[in-house]
Amino acid sequence: MRSFEPETDDALSEQFEVEPDDLTEAIERAVDQAACGQIGGLTVVRLGDAVVLNGHSRTYHAAQLAHEAVLDLLGDPSRLVDLILVR
Repeated sequence: MRSFEPETDDALSEQFEVEPDDLTEAIERAVDQAACGQIGGLTVVRLGDAVVLNGHSRTYHAAQLAHEAVLDLLGDPSRLVDLILVR
């Protein structure tokens, strides 16, 4: 069975040719503020109503803070695909 590894850096943005909008920029700011800059390689991609959050963290706590910050903005947990990898 092949394991899934989340994309890194800007690979998702390049793959889908996504331009930042107000929501993605707000999410990036909220994640950076909530996790105190502890999410590396952060990318936020909108796919329809869904938001894909990608990056890496050294702690589960920082990843959870980022997750909660995005949920506060989205309101609907089913819209969030959280691919933050804890290393």
